[in-house]
Amino acid sequence: KAKEAILSWKKSIVQLIEKGIENKEIVKEVNAEQVALTLMATIEGMIMIANLTGKPEYRKTIMKSVEKMIQDLF
Repeated sequence: KAKEAILSWKKSIVQLIEKGIENKEIVKEVNAEQVALTLMATIEGMIMIANLTGKPEYRKTIMKSVEKMIQDLF
């Protein structure tokens, strides 16, 4: 089940990015799968770090980086 959830999540992100490229909202040089996997890994890592350290404030810090990654797509 976890594998299916991850693959479904990746597929959704890839489709959103590809739609953005088609609509000229995202630069065409973007590798949709690479971006999707990087975003997913960063978010999953953020959750793990915040939980293991007991420092939920780390989520805000890391999400700023995620936001920057997304902004850089345009």
